[in-house]
Amino acid sequence: IVIFVGRLTSLKCVDYLIKGFSNIKYKNKFLIVVGEGEEFFNLGRLVNSLKLQNNVFFVGKVDHKEIFDYMGISDVLVLPSLMETGGNVILEAMSLGLPVVSTKVGWASDLINDGINGFFIGKKNSDDIKRKIDNELQQNANKNYKTGNRCVLFFQLQLFQQLSSAVYLHFGLFLECLLIGPNGAV
Repeated sequence: IVIFVGRLTSLKCVDYLIKGFSNIKYKNKFLIVVGEGEEFFNLGRLVNSLKLQNNVFFVGKVDHKEIFDYMGISDVLVLPSLMETGGNVILEAMSLGLPVVSTKVGWASDLINDGINGFFIGKKNSDDIKRKIDNELQQNANKNYKTGNRCVLFFQLQLFQQLSSAVYLHFGLFLECLLIGPNGAV
């Protein structure tokens, strides 16, 4: 099961994901598209033209908890965007151990080590999307488990580094206040 989470706009390039997905070699393949937007009808027409009505499911906008439920049953998250301001969906996927296939946009460059905890794809490249999804799905369950573990470990390390920096900053300010004293004297 492949999943996409985001707005359905031309910048998200979900059409390239659907085209790449259509060429995946597995018969029992499914794509879950979570989100809504102005490209919904065009994407629906594309799915019909590729005869993927039984394989691609548009679930629309859902509660945040439901996103995690959908991610929990998925094998890989694909984010083929041309532009992202951040990439919270990547962090969310990694926190669940879900491998990520993404373009180098937003936080992806900082969060993904290509081939270690995810994979990069070229922009507007449905063949590359197909190859990377095929590679991820082709690996046995143990490999997916290892990739997923790397995602969780990387996410935990990032979180630890952020928390450590915050604690150090606050503790440093606290010590500075203690050393300076109430009257500004050391």
